[in-house]
Amino acid sequence: MKNQLIKTIIFTIFVFGALTNVKINSVSAAQEQTKKSQPVKIKKAESNALGETIKTTGEINVSNKITIKPMLDGYINYLPYKEGDVIPKGAKIAEINRDIYNNEIAVAQAALSTAEAVLADLLAPARIEEISIIEEKIKKLKSNLEFTEKDLKRIKQMVEKNYLPGEDLEKAEITYTNLKTDLKTAEEQLNILKNGAPKTKIEIQKSIVNEKKANLEMTKSKIAEAVITAPFNATVTKLFLQFGDLCKSGSPILEIYDNASIIVKFSIAEIHLSQISKKSKVNVLIDAFPDKNFSAEISKIYPEIDRQTRNVFIEAKLLNAPSNIFPGMFARVELPLKQTQGILVPSQSIITNAKGEKGVFIVKDNKALFQKITVLIENKNRSIVKGITAGDAVVVEGQETLKNNDEIKIIGGEKK
Repeated sequence: MKNQLIKTIIFTIFVFGALTNVKINSVSAAQEQTKKSQPVKIKKAESNALGETIKTTGEINVSNKITIKPMLDGYINYLPYKEGDVIPKGAKIAEINRDIYNNEIAVAQAALSTAEAVLADLLAPARIEEISIIEEKIKKLKSNLEFTEKDLKRIKQMVEKNYLPGEDLEKAEITYTNLKTDLKTAEEQLNILKNGAPKTKIEIQKSIVNEKKANLEMTKSKIAEAVITAPFNATVTKLFLQFGDLCKSGSPILEIYDNASIIVKFSIAEIHLSQISKKSKVNVLIDAFPDKNFSAEISKIYPEIDRQTRNVFIEAKLLNAPSNIFPGMFARVELPLKQTQGILVPSQSIITNAKGEKGVFIVKDNKALFQKITVLIENKNRSIVKGITAGDAVVVEGQETLKNNDEIKIIGGEKK
């Protein structure tokens, strides 16, 4: 009986030990299997382009602001605007009193009419009655001149004999000279009537007419200068004078800016200059319009670097600016740089090993292989890298616990 009990106890211990050993071996095998096949998710690397975006702040401004200054002196007869008013292109902004200039136009017009009348006479064909009148006039002048010449000789002889005073001789000589001049003028008139005016005289008179015309146009231009119109769709920013004020030539009346010249001015580091150019697109956010994004494009890159900050100033013209955007508003700027071509991977897949090397795990034959990379650019959780090729299966989840050559099990992501 005693021996039977001992045998039962020994058998029980043997069976328990065997069962325990089987359980331990099963657990160890499962742990080993788990260790060899770590679950991961993968994504294939692809050839693509990616650009970095610079985020900075700036200020709304205008690129075209002018001060209106008249070219004339006078009282302001028209100036209905105040600061903030919008003036359409071509609309009258201001007007200077024009009364004195209207009088100058009348005088210049009369002078031109007289010169044109003289030219018309020179160019007009001769009329028979005019020739007859001049010929009759010449005949009488010759007769008078012949009589005066004889009388001059007689007076001269009497003066020499002291029968008459010397003053009588002087008067006779003057009368004779005047008659000779009148005769010569009449003969020239007859020649013009018969043969036309000399070309030289006509050309001189034409020049006089042109001079009078130019003088009239110049006087009229003063009238035009008295009215000032808007050169573009404008907003008034400052008033220097008001209706009724006396304005001097060259003195400022008001200041306006072009509504189409709204810009945002900001600065970026000089290292980015090679990645931007004129016409590059810019995204603008203005605090006064929290629900709107405004598009802009670079219109000016300042040709000088700030020696303190090593930054360069940029101006970008807003393409869709509403009328209630004003200079001085605070703006946030997003400037995409030129895109870099390369191998695109999710930024989360990039790790740093114990040696401080950046890399990713590539899956080959169900093993995770650590591959060193160089990050060229990163933007919005995506990176362009160098060191792997397009199509490589990159571990994007589970890589934190992996070691080189670990067995893996793909549980999600893209297929290899």
